[in-house]
Amino acid sequence: MFLFFLSNIISIFPGSNTLNQLLAQAYARQQKAYAKGTSSNHKGQMLVYLEFCEILGVQPLKPSVKTALSYLEYLSQHLKSHKSVKNYFSAISTLHKAHDLKFKAKKSYHVKIMLKAITVTLKEANNRKLPISMDQLKAIVQYTKSLGDIGVVLKWEYYLHFMGSSGSLT
Repeated sequence: MFLFFLSNIISIFPGSNTLNQLLAQAYARQQKAYAKGTSSNHKGQMLVYLEFCEILGVQPLKPSVKTALSYLEYLSQHLKSHKSVKNYFSAISTLHKAHDLKFKAKKSYHVKIMLKAITVTLKEANNRKLPISMDQLKAIVQYTKSLGDIGVVLKWEYYLHFMGSSGSLT
């Protein structure tokens, strides 16, 4: 009875589709759930993870805690921001969700500690002021003198950027 009802409904709609066609259309629609930039970011992050797995010869799905830790260390050595590391690491979860799997290593004590450590160490690294030599400082001062009033503003901008608001050279 239900199949008869279903076949009548499908016949009502012109251009009825097979299950495979409907699935293909559903996947195409799902890809539109995110903005183009977000989809592009996800794709890039997953490609980095898949390349990492291929180079090391490990399975990308259901990675061990050791693989997850190694990937986090790899990311922390190549990215400047702890937020970027977390975003790239989240690609593993997205990949698992796309395959209806759980990313169990993410909940590991060791992975959680590693994420905290990356947050602390990369924040410290990003808060350091860039070194500037006295020769560079003299060159900046000479350059900004020729700019008049705007040069004074630029001098202070350089000074505060490179030396910090405390005015210390350390």
